[in-house]
Amino acid sequence: MKYRYSQEARERIAAIGQTAISDFIDTIPAGLLDAAYSTVPPTPGFRPKTPGEFKAKQKRLVGQLSHANQGKAGGSEWDFFASLWAGNWRHRLGEVFPSAGHAAPDIEAGAAFVEELAARCTDLSREDAERIYQFGPFPDLEDNASLFARFKPAAELERARVLELIPVKVEAIGAELRGLKTDLRETVGRIEQITVCLNEAGAEARAAGSKAESADAAVKTLRSEFSLALVELEERERLLQTQASDRLAEKIAGLEEDLATLAITETAWARFTSDMADLSQRLAELGEAVDELSRRQSDPQGLVEALERIRSVEGLLTAGPGPTRTPGVRLLETACDGDPRQISEVADAVEMVSSNMWAAGLARGDADRYAREVVAALVSGQVVQFAGSLADFLADACAAAIGGPAFHEWHVPVGLTSDEAAAECLGAAVDKGSACLLLKGANLSAFEVYGTSVRELVVRRQFGVDLGGPALMATWSQGPAAFPEGGTLAELGPVMDTDLMRWRPTAPMKKLSFGILGFTDWSALEGIERDPDFSGEELAELLGKHPFAHGRLWLRISARAYRALRGIPGRSEAGDLRSVMESWTLPWARVVDGPVEDIAVLIAKDLAETDAHSGVLAEA
Repeated sequence: MKYRYSQEARERIAAIGQTAISDFIDTIPAGLLDAAYSTVPPTPGFRPKTPGEFKAKQKRLVGQLSHANQGKAGGSEWDFFASLWAGNWRHRLGEVFPSAGHAAPDIEAGAAFVEELAARCTDLSREDAERIYQFGPFPDLEDNASLFARFKPAAELERARVLELIPVKVEAIGAELRGLKTDLRETVGRIEQITVCLNEAGAEARAAGSKAESADAAVKTLRSEFSLALVELEERERLLQTQASDRLAEKIAGLEEDLATLAITETAWARFTSDMADLSQRLAELGEAVDELSRRQSDPQGLVEALERIRSVEGLLTAGPGPTRTPGVRLLETACDGDPRQISEVADAVEMVSSNMWAAGLARGDADRYAREVVAALVSGQVVQFAGSLADFLADACAAAIGGPAFHEWHVPVGLTSDEAAAECLGAAVDKGSACLLLKGANLSAFEVYGTSVRELVVRRQFGVDLGGPALMATWSQGPAAFPEGGTLAELGPVMDTDLMRWRPTAPMKKLSFGILGFTDWSALEGIERDPDFSGEELAELLGKHPFAHGRLWLRISARAYRALRGIPGRSEAGDLRSVMESWTLPWARVVDGPVEDIAVLIAKDLAETDAHSGVLAEA
């Protein structure tokens, strides 16, 4: 038969409170709890057989038991708790624990249970017996003091056990002393041997002293010989310096003659350029004359052809010397020394990026925060961007964390006038099987001109198409030659300013770790909680407070990033909203002339205070 809780026992346990009930359940071995909770139906919103589901089931059970007076706990919950109670004490006491042989959990059954427990468990303390009965299924006893007086207090049992062990410990101490005597005799013998060895070593040291005197004399002789050799070497050095000076003077004279020749050539080229300009002017005048003749003649075809030939010659003359060329694309490869770490869980990706950011010198808190933003952008198929004075440095650390066994970088040149170079660069990265492509100085040319292929790839990824290929990262350069706001590049992913991050000012650079994605695309990472009912209402509400012409593509990009952040471990609603507004919204608002100041105030005050309050509640 199974134990069943009486109504009085249920009310007694409910009155104890949730904390005491939780403490009692925490003393039950983990194996018994896992086996028991596996029989309970799964809890919605949690992955089966995970610590989160385990805690949710236990919290629900404790809540129901502690509200027995309100009728929230049914018979099934108390039967489950009875199995935990009996299994726990049967595990600790063994087969001597009384079985459920009493059909009705009344006072007589409780007294019989205590008497049987006292008869079987002679070494059970009074405190444990009272705890067994306190959480047991029986009603309160009328004369519990006399029944529990049959058990000895824990202190008395412990004292009896100590007294039983005294003879054994005395015998062990005696054996240890006998062993120490033997070791002492052996030590005395070794000391005598060492004394003999020391005497012999003293004799050898005295002999070595005489040898050292002889060696000292030999050293003095070598010093004198070395001094003579040094004087000879200095004389040879002075001679070589003199010869080198003469040769250098001859080369300088030759260079001066070459410079004079170049000056003459430059003068001749200037004269040639002036003559060509004069010739071009005369050819233009000749063309006008031919046009006039062609209008006056009845058959102007020959004159028109001559004019075209003259104009083609004029074009060649005015174009200037030297062919034009399109610069090629050169990818720089960075490979790891050993085997990269496999990344299959989203927590592994965040840990790898955070570890490399910290190794680069970033403070631990900011490393954890920006690592989640980097992984969210990668999972969403976007371009991870870094700005500020340490953008290239931090981008290298992040690319290594996810770009094993090798990642590639392309230094964007100034003044690109087409998208051919970027398309060739992206194709070369795919052909090389690159895990990450890093565009350094991506704002040195207009992204609207050269970035068509990159933008098309990001757009396809936002709609679940073309998810393979390398992860994309970019850095912004500073200075007068760069586009300060990045243009439409800021639309394609987060922009993290390294000058706004907290750095460890004197921390040395640590060794970077390399990681490699264990899937064909980042959206297949395990451990991301994907809520099918996610709507992103919080983000839409914030954007509604300060509307601007953000465009449908950016709205989709920001919503996907927020959804990814909410599914990555370490999330908080206020912190994730602040990340989206700071790294996704604010950079794009600067490009499209949005309400930059209003958004900055929202980030600095409302979201920062809410995020700090959430952190205090989490710690509490």
